[in-house]
Amino acid sequence: MKRPSKPSVLSAAGTTLANRLEAWREYRQLSKTDAARACGVNRVTYTRWENGSGYEPSCDSLRFIQAAFGLTNAQLGYLITGEQ
Repeated sequence: MKRPSKPSVLSAAGTTLANRLEAWREYRQLSKTDAARACGVNRVTYTRWENGSGYEPSCDSLRFIQAAFGLTNAQLGYLITGEQ
């Protein structure tokens, strides 16, 4: 399957952490279950992060996300803040 181009939501101003997290997961072609496993959390927790339902990953979880998605420090910073 052809890898999609970098999602436009990654460069869109005003997006939420949940939106950016979902975009990175889709860009890396991971299911929510696979992303959750790679991040060391259960699928329900991961889904809550992507739904933006008042749950956000801890600092430790953000490091697991960085490793799972292959993010650089700059990309992780953008994921967290939405600022480049």
